[in-house]
Amino acid sequence: MGTCERCGKPLVRHSGRGRQQTRFCSRECKDLTRAEAQKAGRLAVKAAAGLTCEQCGKPLPVDASGRTRFCSRDCGVAYHNQELAEEKHEKVLARRAARPPCAFCGNPIPDTMRNGTIYCSKRCRIAANLINWHEKSPGYMRQYLYGVTPEEFAVQLAAQEGRCAICGSGEWPAPGKNNNGRPHVEHDPATGKIRGLTCGRCNLGMGHFKHDPARLIAAAWYLLTAAATPAGMGYPYSDPALLRGAVTAFIEASAVP
Repeated sequence: MGTCERCGKPLVRHSGRGRQQTRFCSRECKDLTRAEAQKAGRLAVKAAAGLTCEQCGKPLPVDASGRTRFCSRDCGVAYHNQELAEEKHEKVLARRAARPPCAFCGNPIPDTMRNGTIYCSKRCRIAANLINWHEKSPGYMRQYLYGVTPEEFAVQLAAQEGRCAICGSGEWPAPGKNNNGRPHVEHDPATGKIRGLTCGRCNLGMGHFKHDPARLIAAAWYLLTAAATPAGMGYPYSDPALLRGAVTAFIEASAVP
């Protein structure tokens, strides 16, 4: 009679010729002992192979299972988060590589700029916005300040045959180097009534003369009289014959009917 190699309980000898000597008292003790031996063998193989954590590089615990890849739960979470971040970054780079060039200059948009960017630089964005504003602002501000809708503006411009109501120019000359020469709405500052469309120079001149017809007539009389004055005279004079000739020449040379 002996004892169980696992639990130490007495063994029960079984009858039968040629039967091997019993080492365990029950099937359960035998199975548990075999499982422990197999686990010890796997641990020995893992220790000999020198397996390490895939995240931090530290040796894996000797009691870990054969499929263990990380030394702790924190390393496993950090590893999978890093995988997700790299996958997301690759998708971002793919979208950036497929996006169209700069909407203003046509150059490629740098990869460092976020998704949805349509301009390659701040300068291009400012220039594009400035152009868009110049295209939008005349009609918007005209209607906001004077109540003239785009349709009314088009009708008035067609009635003037696309020319300034004062000088008759069709090129819309404008003062200042940054003015692009659009038709200006000329109105009565006292009543706000729209009187016509003029170029920037004529509109500016009306303002300088305070919208006063008498002052404008006096200025015209001065210019015509000065033009009729013989060279070398310090002051203009009103010779009817010379003045009549100057007025006739002015009307014939002017586009104003």
